[in-house]
Amino acid sequence: SYQSVLEFNFSCLARDNLNIVNVSLYVDGVLNGTDSSGLNGVNYIFNRSLSRGSYEWTCLACDGSSNCAFSSSNRTINVLGMDISEALNPNPVSVGGTVYVSGHVNLSDGTNVSNNSVNVYVNGSLVSGESNWWNNSWDYRQPDSDSNELGFTIETSTCNSSNTIAWVWMNTTGNGNESIYAYYGNANVSLKTDYDNLDDNLIMYLHLDNSSVYGENSTRVYDFSGNGYDGVVSGATWNVSGKFGGGYSFGGDGDYIEIDFDPSGWTDISFSFWTRLDAAGSYPMFVSYGTNGQNNVEMRAYDNSGRVEIVRRADNAGVRDSVSSVGTGWHHFVGISNESTLSLYKDGSLIGRASVASTIDSVGVLRLGRRSDDFSGTYPLTGKMDEVRIYNKVLTLAEILQIYNSTKIYFDSENSHFSEVITDSNGDYNFSITAPSSNGAYSVVVNLTYGEFSGGSSEDLVVVDFPNITSAVAINQSGVVGGDVLIGENVTINVTLASNEGIDKVWVKVWEGAVGITNVIWEGFLSWIGSFWSVTFGTNSTFGFGQVNYTVFANNSGGTVVNRSGNFTIVGNSAPENMTLNLVSVDSLNLTTSDLNCSSVIIDSDGDSLNVTIRWYKNSVLNMSVDYNNSYVNGTVFSDILNSSNTSKGENWSCSLRVFDGVLWSEWENSSELEILNSLPVVTLIGLADWNSTTNRTQELSWSGFDADGDSLIYEVDVHEQWFSGPICDDDRNNDSLISTVYVPTSDWECLYDNGDYYNWSVRATDDSGNIWGDWAGPWHFNLTAEVSISLVASEMNFGSMMPGDVENSSDGAPSPFVLDNDGNVVVNVSLNSTAIWNERSGSSSEYQFKVDNVSSEEGAFIWLMSIVDWFNMPIADDVVGLGELRYNDGEDSAEIDVRLEVPANEAPGVKNAMIVFTGGLAE
Repeated sequence: SYQSVLEFNFSCLARDNLNIVNVSLYVDGVLNGTDSSGLNGVNYIFNRSLSRGSYEWTCLACDGSSNCAFSSSNRTINVLGMDISEALNPNPVSVGGTVYVSGHVNLSDGTNVSNNSVNVYVNGSLVSGESNWWNNSWDYRQPDSDSNELGFTIETSTCNSSNTIAWVWMNTTGNGNESIYAYYGNANVSLKTDYDNLDDNLIMYLHLDNSSVYGENSTRVYDFSGNGYDGVVSGATWNVSGKFGGGYSFGGDGDYIEIDFDPSGWTDISFSFWTRLDAAGSYPMFVSYGTNGQNNVEMRAYDNSGRVEIVRRADNAGVRDSVSSVGTGWHHFVGISNESTLSLYKDGSLIGRASVASTIDSVGVLRLGRRSDDFSGTYPLTGKMDEVRIYNKVLTLAEILQIYNSTKIYFDSENSHFSEVITDSNGDYNFSITAPSSNGAYSVVVNLTYGEFSGGSSEDLVVVDFPNITSAVAINQSGVVGGDVLIGENVTINVTLASNEGIDKVWVKVWEGAVGITNVIWEGFLSWIGSFWSVTFGTNSTFGFGQVNYTVFANNSGGTVVNRSGNFTIVGNSAPENMTLNLVSVDSLNLTTSDLNCSSVIIDSDGDSLNVTIRWYKNSVLNMSVDYNNSYVNGTVFSDILNSSNTSKGENWSCSLRVFDGVLWSEWENSSELEILNSLPVVTLIGLADWNSTTNRTQELSWSGFDADGDSLIYEVDVHEQWFSGPICDDDRNNDSLISTVYVPTSDWECLYDNGDYYNWSVRATDDSGNIWGDWAGPWHFNLTAEVSISLVASEMNFGSMMPGDVENSSDGAPSPFVLDNDGNVVVNVSLNSTAIWNERSGSSSEYQFKVDNVSSEEGAFIWLMSIVDWFNMPIADDVVGLGELRYNDGEDSAEIDVRLEVPANEAPGVKNAMIVFTGGLAE
């Protein structure tokens, strides 16, 4: 069987010859329940709820002997459902645009649901139905005498079993009809003009709908109470997404609306408003009145919690919603202050009361969105406000409910008209609705009832604002808005829109002639660059001269396209003027090490900014080309530097230059040629370091040489002694053919610092075999210091045993003579003296003598004629120069000292010894 209900009774009849203990229900093979009532021969009923689908079921009965049996066969039940599809087209859609709601309805067995009424809801409000739009719900209707339906707001309404009383507000400004008619669907409706309502005590009423009819704009809001408490807008922005129609947004940076307010003589005041808190903050203000920071009455969100409170600062008292924060949705608040009590209401419900004793300021400033006197801070609001009222009375709960309920729905003619939607024979439906007049996301619900079946579908409809191009300007390449454009230069189109929300794209078309009817010579899309839409494109000859028209288009995601046209002017252009080039080396030397500078004053008679291209030629052949797209100012000096690393001696360089004004090039201008001359070599002294001292009589001198051209170098070294005291020494030296960077003296340095001389030395180089020399490096100075040092190879002589009258000497090698070496770096004279060796001879005598002699293979080591080479009495008291000018060069720096002994006849026996002292002295 096929069923459309979801609740079923499954019935099983069970019989047994003896008894029945229990009966069980099985659904799709699974035990679903057991009845153990134990009745025989009766129907067992199982009540079950099933979702849509197909089910197989049976029953199992058991007797007291545990004998059980299923029913002879299984049965199947099919539970049907209803499927509804829904499509919205277009989606997104522009505000007020037509949206087609379409879809298909069928049962789950494939049966189409045809000729059946379909209900369509937008955000929970019915927009289609079987009844005329004034009969069942949304029953009020106000047209003028020309049958023009007027949008309205229900300000106050009371309903009971006998009648309905409604106060409605509508804008009739600019309507020429004097009569307004009201309908309720029956003939018994009555219109009253002698009414008395709570608005008799309404002191200020701001709809915040930015109605130009009432003179409202971005800086002014109109007071609909008629008391003239208009508001001045500072920073806050109006948008269409208020609670009812439009409203004002406060950005959290000090935005506010200010009203000069006079509650003189009041003891009671009631604030009523709708608000949406977009972000918590430090005590963001909704309403603040007062001037001195103490007698203020404020309604604000407490700290960062978002819980709303009303406070009187003088009493340090207030009422706060301690249960929940205001959140991010719209809520209605009423704050009441009288002589003794503060009260706070949220969405028609009392939050609480607090006692106060102070009075409020008689004349002060009322602000929305910010503290009235900025006392200790501005406490700005980040959120929206709408429908702000002030009464000079204490509103009752009933009156608060009237305000809260009457302003919850906004009616207009577009969304008040109903028409019936019925599926066709195929189960399809198609219905058009008018999109809401405010942007945002709306839930579109489709549902219907078909016999016992019911179902629904929901889709979100995105409503976007109409594109609104507020400005479109053309800017020339120099940045001048509306300025003339030179042919070949760029043009920038900047566009601003009232809002970018829902904008799909923005593009521009440039026309050959008249807008819309001539060929398009350029088109392209604009890009969003932070605060506006922009595109830049170049012009050419196809743009012609004179006025050029363009049209900017913008569309939203709902497909609505708007446009705005403008124009710019194309003017002619002159090529830049010819130039005079100047090519010089930066240091005026024209060497390989010199940078080259090619320069010229660049001039354009139109005053355009200029780009430069320069070419460098080596030996008349193009070497490099450089573009400078730096937009040089007309009349400035352009200069390009060629680094010296690019040049070598003997080359001839020149430069060519031309400039570009964005449209035309100048002619190429050429410089004269400049020859790169030879760079002279440079010498750097290394060692011996300046003013250093040395004892090395063959001391080498070193340096380094550099030639920028990489040429081979020949060096000239010049050394001469410098006398400052003592005897004259002549040891000047010069060599101008050195290839090495080291000077090795061919003979020993001769002039000693000890004798009052030092050396000066300098070096220079040539890279052309001595025709031209580089600068001298130096002079540096060094001192040759004498080192006097002698030593004895054999320092002891033993004559053994001798008898009185015996004579022995060392000249025959027995004993071995003394051998004296010159270890220093100078020629020395050696003097000597001795202690007495004989007791009988206390002074010099012929019994104790010496002489000098050559060392074998070192003949000529001393001056023979200046030395004592024959036996000579050993000096006892005074020194005697025995060795004259002993040389210092290895191989000829040694001499022998022989000793002769003759024992006196009367010398007493014993060990005889003497100490000889040799002293070396400078002999140069």
